[in-house]
Amino acid sequence: MPPVNSEMPFVSLSFDDNLIDIELWTQACNTGFGYVTFDEDNETFSFVDGIFDVTLSLCDIPVNDIFDTKYFSFYLNNVANPYLTYIIYIDDPNSNEELLSIEVISANGDSAFYNNWLLSTEEFSTSKFKIFPNPVSDSFYIFSIFNKNMDVLIYDITGKLILTKNDIESQDAINIENLNAGVYFVHISDEQGNVTIERVVKN
Repeated sequence: MPPVNSEMPFVSLSFDDNLIDIELWTQACNTGFGYVTFDEDNETFSFVDGIFDVTLSLCDIPVNDIFDTKYFSFYLNNVANPYLTYIIYIDDPNSNEELLSIEVISANGDSAFYNNWLLSTEEFSTSKFKIFPNPVSDSFYIFSIFNKNMDVLIYDITGKLILTKNDIESQDAINIENLNAGVYFVHISDEQGNVTIERVVKN
């Protein structure tokens, strides 16, 4: 998970079609860039000529340097191989916007996740909820500063709603021991109007 601070409020990923090439841009503290081609049949993209460039500035906040090293290694260490992509549309009746998640998987099996449901630094940094433990084996809890009346929707990676819990409080365990191992998205809302979506890994 990336740190969240004034220098690096979020990690972005974009594909820009300039009618000649498709440009991949990703921004953490530094910026990564490369031209890519897509293989739609296999849902993969590859860097043209195996080239991916990264700026080399030192971050003002040391923890961002640590993250940048790990994050950009995800691309640099596998740049000669295709990257598998999963695009997930989440059909959430409580959202006025289309929720989109992209998982990028490198040749060595590492993954990077991107989503569009936290749209500002303020929204991200003031999240009222915390899931623990994560990863989870059987049950997890949601810590809320308001402590009560949370509604929880759990989606699988295809965007299918698989579990709903209402009127949850911080001391209530949410049992997912019957779910398969994998990544799930937990939509949390409360009566004060606070909303977030968190990623949970089920062991």
